[in-house]
Parts: sequence; structure tokens; C-alpha cells
Amino acid sequence: MYTQNIKPTVQNNHINLNGLDIKGIVTNCLRNADEDVASTMPRESGLDRYKAMDFSGLVNAYTGLERFLVNVAAGKLRGLIVTGPPGVGKTTAVSKMLDTHATGKYKLVAGHMTVFQLYCELYRHRNAGEIIVLDDVDSAFKSMEGVNVVKAAADSVPQRRISWASSSPMLKAWGVRQCFDYNGGIILISNETERKGRGGKMSQHISAIADRLHSISVGSNDRDEQFNQLCYQVVHGGLLSSRGLTAKQQSEVLDYISQHLEGLDRVSLRTATKIADLMRLEPKHWRSMADIGILNNIDNEGGN
Repeated sequence: MYTQNIKPTVQNNHINLNGLDIKGIVTNCLRNADEDVASTMPRESGLDRYKAMDFSGLVNAYTGLERFLVNVAAGKLRGLIVTGPPGVGKTTAVSKMLDTHATGKYKLVAGHMTVFQLYCELYRHRNAGEIIVLDDVDSAFKSMEGVNVVKAAADSVPQRRISWASSSPMLKAWGVRQCFDYNGGIILISNETERKGRGGKMSQHISAIADRLHSISVGSNDRDEQFNQLCYQVVHGGLLSSRGLTAKQQSEVLDYISQHLEGLDRVSLRTATKIADLMRLEPKHWRSMADIGILNNIDNEGGN
């Protein structure tokens, strides 16, 4: 089994995602219409300007991710690791695609989970077509027991058997067997492929999990590319319309982010949704509030 790593590279002012060309210079055009590069921008106004952007690379990238998830849902792939910077929409994309393509029940777990809870959830999603999604659940990897449970669920052997070494009255109380064959899928969503500070044998075991599954990278740390992806989610994903914003308001949010792009540490989907919330709360003062609450604060927001 091999791991497919899709990592963005930059060449000739274009971002390449494993052969999928994503144009990342469009935001420069929005920031300064007097620059020569502005001639490459469409002449539409308002939200139509963003609708006219070339999203073909992102469409191809998300289509590729969707094909992987379709095969996990069909039981043809054991699982998948989806990595990328915080706030690029990893969890949202995976959830929407599973809503469409899941053939059995699936559960997304975010935050804290004990190893025992992980074992029980895998048991409850053990059948073919059923999927457990772990969204940055670091707690499951803090012990060798947790790592071994995930390794067993992702193993490449024909029969994936997962066991709980010690007897526990909770297993019987919850109706969970001490040993079972796992035929479901497992998807790991992570802000990083390996957290800093992990080393030695633990790091090797985390790598062993990655070696068992295909690994897909979504998004990059380039602000222009992050803005391009944000525009795609607004135009095609309904990111801001779902919050009740008109087309004009959506355009104003994107314009504001574009104008202040250099002052943001990161352009995430939450950057836009926070501004949208201010716009709805304070229609006349949202810009000054965003200047204080967003531009003057280091963007350390987490999430996917």
C-alpha cells in the first residue's frame, strides 16, 4: 500500500496541486487596479467579479477528494487522511460529501475522545459502508493503545481485527465485543500530518498510520491561495448566503478581506464568517469593529 501525498508547489505565480493548476494571483488585481496585472481581471462588479474568477483548479481538486470519499463510502478504500491548514474547510467538505455519498451510517467525532470510546465507536461502525471520522482528535493518539486501535482499523490485511486487551464490565454494559472484525472506513482530519513535539517511537507509529492510508492535502499557507479558496466557498459553497447575506454584502466582505490581505496572518473561512456576523449585528459600524477585532488580533483560530 502506498500513500498519495498531494502538496502544493509554486511555479510561475501559479499554485500546482499535484498537477492541478490553481491560479493564485487574482487577489493582487483586487488590491491595486492600477497594476499591470489588473488587466487580467474580469470587468464585472460586485459579487459577479468573484463569480468570474477561474476556479477550475479548485473544482478539479475537490472533485479528486470526492472520488476518494466515494470509494471509502463504497468500502473500496479502507480510509483516508485529509490534512491542511486550519480554516480551509476540510471538515465542511468531508461532511457535505459524506452526506451525499455515504452508503451506511457515519459519525464525525471532534475534540476529546478516550481510547475506549474510540474502540466502541469503531465497533458501532464496523460494517462495510459505515465510517468513523476523527476530526483532529489528538487525545486518541496520546497512548500506544489509541495508536494501535487506529492502526488496526486502517491495516492493509484482508481481515482487519481489532481487540481490547483487557476485560472490562463497560464492554458488556455497552454491548461491545472484546474482539471484532472491522470492515468499515476510517477518515482522519488533521491540521498537520504530525504535530510538533511528537518524537521517537510515537512519531514512528503516527507515520505508520499515514503509511496505511491515502493522504490528501487541502489548501496551503499562501494567503493569495487561501483567498482564492475563500472566494470559491462564497461563490459556489454558499458560505455567506447561508448566513443571510445578500450578494452585495457578500461582495463587501470579500472586498474588505482583499483590501486588508497583507494585515491578516491567515485567511480562513472563519475570517469571512466572523466579518459576516459583525455585518449583521452592526450594519453601519462593522468595518471599524473588524479593524479592531480582526486586523488588530493575531489570527490563531483553529478548526478545519
